[in-house]
Amino acid sequence: MLKAALEKYNENLKAALAFAILLIFMPVFYILNSTTITSTNIFWNYIANPGELMFSVMAIFAFFAIASALHATIIFATKKSLAEAREQSFIAELPRYSLQIFLYYVLVTMLCFGIVMLFPTLPTIVIAIILFVFLMFVPQSIVVEENNLLTAILNSAEFVKKNSLLTIWIVVVCSLLTVLAAVFEFALDIIFYALNIELKGAIFSAIIILLFVIPYTETLKSIAYMKKFELLVPE
Repeated sequence: MLKAALEKYNENLKAALAFAILLIFMPVFYILNSTTITSTNIFWNYIANPGELMFSVMAIFAFFAIASALHATIIFATKKSLAEAREQSFIAELPRYSLQIFLYYVLVTMLCFGIVMLFPTLPTIVIAIILFVFLMFVPQSIVVEENNLLTAILNSAEFVKKNSLLTIWIVVVCSLLTVLAAVFEFALDIIFYALNIELKGAIFSAIIILLFVIPYTETLKSIAYMKKFELLVPE
């Protein structure tokens, strides 16, 4: 399935590279004192200037909004390559898909990260991770099955429950790719520091995350999710 996902990624390369538009937010987050950015995370400084903090929240919401449309597009592109799907219908439904996925982002952020930030203990971290895993196929359900958010949440949880080993395998793959990006960032930071170059490794690792890791993992998740329809999905 890893090879199949890579083939579909290459097949839908234009949709994957469209994630580059999210790079315009990098300078914004770096400039703002209320946010600290790495290749995989954005941290808020709650004691920052209230006006600046509000602007950073608006910027993150704008990031989510654009990312939602991009996620919907890459998932649909994968669906179209595996089964019959009308592009005109997708274009008409794109605003609805994007809104549902945007609400999903907000929900996941509030539930998973909110729980950990309010109660930073090991049990709550484990609960947040489990919750995130059960919700990880929500975007696929929204686009592939054209469901609303509530139905997509239920379908995602059901899929994870029935395909626990496949889900764990995908989580491991996604985690490894993210860790490799973080290690790459750390290595670049060391090199830049040693050479006295005023650059941050996060810039380059973020490019890898946005242009490859995210679209590739969404493609992988979409291929896995479409197995529920008993299609001739590549292994």
